[in-house]
Amino acid sequence: MYLIYETVICHHCRDLLPYKIKDLVSHGELCSGVPRPDGSFRFVCFTCNYHTYKSGHMRQHINGHVGIKPYKCLHCSYKSTQSSCLGRHMRIHTGEKPYACSLCDLKFSQNSQLKYHLTTRHDLPDMSTCLSIECGAKK
Repeated sequence: MYLIYETVICHHCRDLLPYKIKDLVSHGELCSGVPRPDGSFRFVCFTCNYHTYKSGHMRQHINGHVGIKPYKCLHCSYKSTQSSCLGRHMRIHTGEKPYACSLCDLKFSQNSQLKYHLTTRHDLPDMSTCLSIECGAKK
């Protein structure tokens, strides 16, 4: 990505684009520099290979590139483009650990930490379900 007086150049097609989130998302849907043979996604990022079918996901992704992080922690300087990331971060301050190992007494603040624990400490295969105490849903 190259900034040129409130514009950016698309990494894929080299078009000069206005530096507005709405226009960058729209360009990601129409960009001719990216082949979409299987139709598995609609939007492509103007500066990297991220792609998605949802405009809202692309908007959040682009916010990260341009430095817009509207979700701010009240306890430290952490900022994020997604509310879910801020929620996960807040567990650092609250000490909440909703993911418990059923084989020992350890609890974790993130599902990925519990999965890693199960595979490295208890020699279990990678799990494909959410292991939250309250949840149990597929991920």
